[in-house]
Amino acid sequence: MNSDIRIDFLNLVEPPDESISYPSGMLYLSACLKNQNYTNIGFSEHVCILRKLTEIENKPPNIWSFPKQYFEQKSEENHEKLLEYLDERKPHLLFLGPITTYHLVELVYLIEKIRERYEETFFIAGGPHFGKNISLDRELLDVCQKLDGVVVGEAEETIVEIADLYTLKFVGDEVTSSWMDFLNELGDIPGVLTRSNDFIERDPPNLEDSPLPDFDLLDEYWNSEHVTTQYNYTLSDRRDPVIYTDRGYFQGDADWGYIEDDIRRFTSWRSYLTHLPHGILVGSRGCPFKCSFCSSSGDRRLHPARYIFEIISIMNQRYKIETFAFFESLFTTASPNEQKRVLELCDLLIKSDLNIEYLIEIRADVISDLPDNVLTSMIQSGCVEYNLGLEKGTDRALEKVRKDIGICHHFKAVKKLRRIAKKVGREIIVNGTFIFGGPRETKGDIRDSLFHSWRLHLDGVTCYIMNIFPDTKIYCDALSEGVIEPGLSPYLDVNWFPRFVSEDLPLQYLRKIINLNNDARLMLREFRNGIRELELEYIPREERILSNVSYEMTGDLNQSFCNFIDVALDFASRSDDLLYVNGEINPALQGDVQNVENEIHLVEKKLMERYPDYDPRVGDYQLGSISDLLWRFIRELSKVLDNDHFS
Repeated sequence: MNSDIRIDFLNLVEPPDESISYPSGMLYLSACLKNQNYTNIGFSEHVCILRKLTEIENKPPNIWSFPKQYFEQKSEENHEKLLEYLDERKPHLLFLGPITTYHLVELVYLIEKIRERYEETFFIAGGPHFGKNISLDRELLDVCQKLDGVVVGEAEETIVEIADLYTLKFVGDEVTSSWMDFLNELGDIPGVLTRSNDFIERDPPNLEDSPLPDFDLLDEYWNSEHVTTQYNYTLSDRRDPVIYTDRGYFQGDADWGYIEDDIRRFTSWRSYLTHLPHGILVGSRGCPFKCSFCSSSGDRRLHPARYIFEIISIMNQRYKIETFAFFESLFTTASPNEQKRVLELCDLLIKSDLNIEYLIEIRADVISDLPDNVLTSMIQSGCVEYNLGLEKGTDRALEKVRKDIGICHHFKAVKKLRRIAKKVGREIIVNGTFIFGGPRETKGDIRDSLFHSWRLHLDGVTCYIMNIFPDTKIYCDALSEGVIEPGLSPYLDVNWFPRFVSEDLPLQYLRKIINLNNDARLMLREFRNGIRELELEYIPREERILSNVSYEMTGDLNQSFCNFIDVALDFASRSDDLLYVNGEINPALQGDVQNVENEIHLVEKKLMERYPDYDPRVGDYQLGSISDLLWRFIRELSKVLDNDHFS
C-alpha cells in the first residue's frame, strides 16, 4: 500500500550510553514498512532515567562514576530534544520500544508527559516484555490509559498491518473514520492487544524471508542530533581510521576525557572493548532451554548463514566496522542442523577478506558438545569472545534454577576453548556470568559461585542479582513464597525492581559481595595486563598467544588469589572477626596475603628469565604494584565490616 503517513520509532535506551550501539530491531521493522512503500519513517530516543536517579539517591556502591546531576541534566536535555523532534515530525503513528520489564516505569511516565501535546498521534508500545503474561499487559493498559495498544510478539508483520489500517481509516478525500473506529479495529489485528479486544495470537514470522535491515535509516540514526548518547559520533567519523587502546578508542585529535590519562599503548585488540563502533547481529530467535529465571522462550528459528554474512559484509564496507556482537539468547545449539549452519557462516567469513572479529553468547554444555572442528572454524573466522551463562557454582544450585547442566561442563568448556585457541594460534576471551539470589540461596552458595568463578580462570566475570520477570518459574516461586505481590504494581514502583532476595541475603549484602569480587578481579586483571604489555613489546604479533601465555605464567598466582578471596569473603560474612587488630592486619589473613605476594615474585622471576631486558621497576605496568592493589582491597574490605548487613 502506498501512503505518506508519518511513522516514527521512539527508542528507549539505558544510561549511560557509552557504546556506539543502535536499535537493531528498528532497522528490521523499518525495512518491512519500506517494502510496503511506507517511506516517511523517523526516530528519536529517550534515556530511561527514573530508576537510575532513585538508585543513585540510595547510594549503592560502584553503580556508575557519573554523578546524579549528569542524569538530571541529560534527562532534561533529552526531553527537550524529544519534544522538538515531535513538534517537527508530528507523527501519525509512534511506536515506543523496545519495552523490557525494566522500562515499564519510564513508559508510563513518558506517555503521560507527551500525550497532552500530541492528541492526534497513536501511541503503540512493543518489546520483549509483552506477551509473557497477558493479564499483566492488560493491567498496564488500564494503568496507562493514554497508551493506545501494545504489540505482542515479533512485529514485522503486525506493524505493516497497523500502518495499513491507519491508511485505510484516515488517508483519502472521502475518509470519515473516527479515532474510536481505528482503535476498535486495531484490536482485530493478530498480535495487537487493546483494552477491549479478545487478543489474537500471531504466529512468528519465517526468518528465511526476512528483508535486510534498513541501513539508510541507520545512516540517519547515527548522524541524528536527536540521538542522545554520552559522546556524539558522526557517520564520517566511523569511516575514518580509528586508534584503539585498552580503554576505548579515539580519533585524530579528539580529546576523550575518559581515556586521556590512561592510554598505555595502541593495540588492535578490538572485541574486548565497549567504547567502539560495533555491528549488532541477531542470527536467531527463541531458546529451547527452560532456565527458571530467564524470560526468553519460544520456538527456535534461524536466519540463514548467508543472510548473516551479507549483513556483516554491508556493515564492514559501508561503515568500516570490524567488530560484531551477536545479541541473541543463544548463538547456536549442538544440533547437527545448527552445526552445519555455523560451519557455513564460518566458511564464508574465512574465505572473505573482511578480517572481522565477533563475540557470542553461548551455553557451556553447548561448547562441551560441539566437535572440535566447529569450534576451530569459529575461532579461525574471528569469534574471539565467548560469553558463557554459568549462573551458579555447584550442581545443586544449578539444579535449583533448572539450568540442566553441571559444573563439569563449565570446566570442560573453558579448557576446550583454551586448548583449541592455542592450537589455532588465536587470542580469545572467555567470560562468565553468575546470578546471586533465588529460592533458598545461602551465603555458602554465593561463596561457592565466587570461588568457582576464580577456579575457572575466566577472563571476565559478570555477577547479577536474581531479577523476577513475569511468567518465569522464579516468578511463580516468588509469588508462592511472598517475595513479590501479585499484579503489575511491583514493576511500577520506581524505588524497587523485584529481585529474589531474602532476609538472610539482603540486596545491599549482594551488591557489596559483587563489588568486592570485582575489585579483586581488577587487581589480577591489572597484573595480567602487565604481562600483556611485555608480550606486546617482546613477541611479534604472529607468534603471540596472549591469553594462553598469560595463564601459563599466572596459574599459581590465580590459585593464591582464590585462597585469599576465600578467607577474605569468609571474614566479610561474619560479624566478630576483624581485618585489622590494633592497626595491624589480622594474623589469620597475613599468611594468605604473603602467599599472593610470593607468587607475584615467582611470576616476575619467570618474566625476567624470559625477557632479560625487562625492568619491573619502570613502565606503566609495574608488576609489583599488585601488592599495593592487594592492600587497597583489604582496606576496602575492612570498611565493609562496619556495615550492619554483614552481621
